[in-house]
Amino acid sequence: MKFFSTLIALAFVALASANLQNDFEDLAKLVPGKEIAAVAEDYLKHDREFLKLVLYFKSKDFKNLWVDVFAEEYVHELVDYCEDHGVAAVESINYLADLLGLPHYPSLIKMNLRMIETRRTGGIAGFFKDVDALVPYTELKKAMDAKYVESADFKGFMDLVDVDRFDAFMKTNKNAQKFVKFLKDNKVDVNTYWNHLKDLFKH
Repeated sequence: MKFFSTLIALAFVALASANLQNDFEDLAKLVPGKEIAAVAEDYLKHDREFLKLVLYFKSKDFKNLWVDVFAEEYVHELVDYCEDHGVAAVESINYLADLLGLPHYPSLIKMNLRMIETRRTGGIAGFFKDVDALVPYTELKKAMDAKYVESADFKGFMDLVDVDRFDAFMKTNKNAQKFVKFLKDNKVDVNTYWNHLKDLFKH
């Protein structure tokens, strides 16, 4: 499904050609995007509980979180770095914003700064577990570590990724906490998946 394919692709892939873009594309090849998209589409079609996650993405709470994230100076630095190195980050962000009905970057900063028959039974927690099982964390980490040594552009990007800073944002921002609570209320093992992501970006 286009919506979920875009979410997955945005993790590593934008539209320009440059050294950093090539680095992202090399890493993206390690992630089974089609398989993850197929899992997402299957959950969307056959799991009633999973629909709550989709509806949350359409909620005011998620819109507020979206605005908060892109109001962060740190996020601007990351986006600017990608743009300066030939990766069309803003175009990709705005494409996702259009799919979700959310404000564009960077214009959103001008804001206040402030069905279906059931076959699947995994619910939201099951979806995260199924997707997590598809991600080759070990191979991805090795590839990212190699890129960090071999590619000056990728090293520059990774040096900007301050995991502790983003972790602090997630723990202190009220809209981020609402999202985390929503996931935990639906039995998602947030800490495990968050630690997986933090381990990937440590260097």
